[in-house]
Amino acid sequence: SYCFCCKSKACSGKVNKGAILDDEAGGDLLQMKALKQEVDLLQIELKKAKKMIAVMQERETLLTDRLAQQAQKMLERGVRFENVSLGDKTPTALIRRYGNLYAQARVDTLDFLENFPELRDADELKSKILFSVVV
Repeated sequence: SYCFCCKSKACSGKVNKGAILDDEAGGDLLQMKALKQEVDLLQIELKKAKKMIAVMQERETLLTDRLAQQAQKMLERGVRFENVSLGDKTPTALIRRYGNLYAQARVDTLDFLENFPELRDADELKSKILFSVVV
């Protein structure tokens, strides 16, 4: 019988088994190379990500410094800042709430005042009543 693995007529079959093992080892070697390439690519991506983080942190620091400088300049000019920890009690929030209340209450109050026959033609009086009701 002729052995195609070792190309010999007198083969004990051990060479064939070794060839099979070599094929498996070769497959493992290919898989290891592929994994190494993937690890190398991931390391490159990691380095890029770390560089990007460093750049972003530097930009954050620069922006924070710029904001601090602008706030200092505004304080020196006498600009007053609102205390945001007050939540809805800041002047801006109170003005906004009053505006919303006035807009909604105005419509409801005018509708109600229209029911009085004495006030139908008294637009100025209705406006004064409306303002006093909302305030």
